[in-house]
Order: sequence, then structure tokens, then C-alpha cells
Amino acid sequence: MINHETKHSILGKLFLDPETDKTIASFTTDRYYREELKQELFVILCKKKDSQLLNLFQKKKIHAYIAGIIARMFNSKTHDFSKKIKKPRQTTIDHVGIDLMENIVDRDDNHHKLMENTIREVSKLSVPDRIIFDFMLEGLTIKDISQETGINRSYISQMITRIRTELKYNIRKDL
Repeated sequence: MINHETKHSILGKLFLDPETDKTIASFTTDRYYREELKQELFVILCKKKDSQLLNLFQKKKIHAYIAGIIARMFNSKTHDFSKKIKKPRQTTIDHVGIDLMENIVDRDDNHHKLMENTIREVSKLSVPDRIIFDFMLEGLTIKDISQETGINRSYISQMITRIRTELKYNIRKDL
């Protein structure tokens, strides 16, 4: 059995090793996903037995092992990372609604007021509405939000419509 310090040393070397980054980059060119993948990978590596990690490192098979882990992440239908790759991130404005932020560039005078109103109105949302709003900002689909919260899709859809309508009205009423 290796000591804790040796395991951290191995993980540190792997984290800084350009070969690790090269292996990860061979699976995706998206910088965000490479970072997510690297974090996910090191969580898995930290959970490995000390002796297994040392054995792989000493036999110089660690990068093949890393490539195998990454390949399983991509090919799995149930792994969270695989779901993120197959359903790419969407921009926040797409989910919240472009109509909430329209005319910001054209109306410099109202820009400050619009941003203040947005922050104020979002902070007034009830806890359940705020949770749904936060999921929207993260780019989750109605299906994803439903799975995450356990609330059926049609009710999630109604909540999103109501939240958008209320925010749009309340943000603009003082302008």
C-alpha cells in the first residue's frame, strides 16, 4: 500500500502532464468540455485504490487507462458527461427569452434601469420559481428540469411560461 502523499504526487503529475491534456483534447475541442472532462476524470482517479493507481503509473499504462475512462464517459448513455456532450449547452438568452433583453444596446439610458429591474424581479421570485429559473439559465431542457425535480413536463412548461411572462411584464413596467 502506498502512502497518501505518493497518491497525491501521482495525481499532481498526471494533472500537469501535457499528455493528459492531449488525451482529453482528442475527444473534444470545446474548452469548457475539456475542463469538465478533466475534473470528472480526476474525481474518478481519486476514488481508485492507491495500489491500482501506483501500478498503472509505474507500468506507464495510466494514459491508456485514462483514455478508456474518457471513452466510457462518451459512450455511456447514462453518464452525466455523456448527456452534456450529446445535448450541447444553450445560451442563457435563448432560454430566458430574447425579448427580456431586447433593446439593451439601443437604449443606453434605459440599460441601467433595465438591469436593476431584472435583478430586482428575479430576486422576488418564489423559491420554486427561482429553482426553475436557475435551471433555465443553466441551459437545461424541460425534460432535464423534469428529471431533476421530479415535476411532470407539462407543469414545468406552464411554470416557465408564467415566469417569463411575469418577468417580462414586471421588468418593463417601470421603464
